[in-house]
Amino acid sequence: MCSGLGYSSIASNLRYDPSILACIILGEYFHIPFYQSLIAIILSFVLAFIGLQASGETDINPLGTIGKITQVVFCKFPADNLQALQRSDLMTANVASSAAAQSK
Repeated sequence: MCSGLGYSSIASNLRYDPSILACIILGEYFHIPFYQSLIAIILSFVLAFIGLQASGETDINPLGTIGKITQVVFCKFPADNLQALQRSDLMTANVASSAAAQSK
């Protein structure tokens, strides 16, 4: 599946761990540091539980709010320039809201 991208050997060595593979892809394509993408995955795991609780009570999953909370957390992380900070904010918010959308 990913043999054209050269990730087949990485995926087989990591035994298809999706969180580490997501950190590698975020670092390779979007230049987000590994620690930031790992924090985004951990934060999305915690926020998915909050979204699941809200979805159970109101039948509405707060995806926009989860993305905004993640952006608030990542706006204070160091970046080289404004464009790198915006890219980091948007991609980590996308990771968190996508994880919350899958928990429904």
